[in-house]
Amino acid sequence: MNKFLIVIYYGYSLKLVKRTNSKLTLFTAPYCTKIKNREKLKELKNAIPGILDYVSLFDDKEEYFFNCAHLNIDGAHEFTKILMEDISSVELNESK
Repeated sequence: MNKFLIVIYYGYSLKLVKRTNSKLTLFTAPYCTKIKNREKLKELKNAIPGILDYVSLFDDKEEYFFNCAHLNIDGAHEFTKILMEDISSVELNESK
């Protein structure tokens, strides 16, 4: 997907969140250390402050990957638990 489309979708998402009085939590999913563009995350973090970064979450857990870009069922379950805990924590901090 090119950068122009990403900006359009992000802008649309922000408008939808505002219109529906919802919350938007953005995150990066884990992927393996063999992926070459991991340094692009710095650009993403600068463009979208507050994004939750999980790219390197399972760097030492190769057994959690189906392939370099996808978690297997065990990895997906573990990531889902962590993500839900973190989102809950963010929401608690916002409500204070």
